[in-house]
Amino acid sequence: RVLITLSQTADPQAGQLSILLEQNPFKLVRWRIIDGTGAMTEVSLYKIQTDLRLDPRLFVFKPPKGFESETDRR
Repeated sequence: RVLITLSQTADPQAGQLSILLEQNPFKLVRWRIIDGTGAMTEVSLYKIQTDLRLDPRLFVFKPPKGFESETDRR
């Protein structure tokens, strides 16, 4: 396993991001975010399936009523 932790050198108290990778096969298995207040959010991935065909409609963003995008504001 490989653990990579990132933080801002100019402001290390702003928080950090850590990712855990497995090497054989190479895959992301966990990430952890610690914000500037010290609150931690951790996501772990289990039973990872690869090479799946997913319906493209799963990735279509449908804005909620009243949503205004950056391009709408221009």
